[in-house]
Amino acid sequence: MSEIQKYVIGDDVKGAIKMCSSKYAFIPKIFANGLKRSLQTMEQIQNAVDATALECISKAEKRFGYLHLLANLSTLIGLLGTIIGLIQSFEAVSAADPAQKAELLSRGISKAMNTTALGLISAITLMAITAILTSKQEKIVSEMDEYSIKLLDILGTKKYMADK
Repeated sequence: MSEIQKYVIGDDVKGAIKMCSSKYAFIPKIFANGLKRSLQTMEQIQNAVDATALECISKAEKRFGYLHLLANLSTLIGLLGTIIGLIQSFEAVSAADPAQKAELLSRGISKAMNTTALGLISAITLMAITAILTSKQEKIVSEMDEYSIKLLDILGTKKYMADK
């Protein structure tokens, strides 16, 4: 931000655009599109910044819903494994010798509990990852808003000074 400010105050908007264009992050992309309209009205600059910010926010939020879906599916698959394991246990017990019933029942219940544990472990992991990534994504969006406003302020100040 300070480098962009130096370029703009020093009447080197092209240098600022060149610096922003060489980067692939969201904020320099927003800056570049705003700076390209620096000779236009503040409303036109604002429109360019807003349009680019919306495009970047859309990319930052893309596919986030899949993480929530995977966490929920992991829980449900674990539950399904539990039900299947219990069904198999009771089916095995119903047709088994009385001497083998306890062993078959314990094997089936063990299978059911293992699938539950695996489903919960994967769901908890995915939920933690989702929380971390959501926090980072929100920070990025917040920074895009903050720096977009700062860019508009710098360009507005520059235009105000040029009009005097």
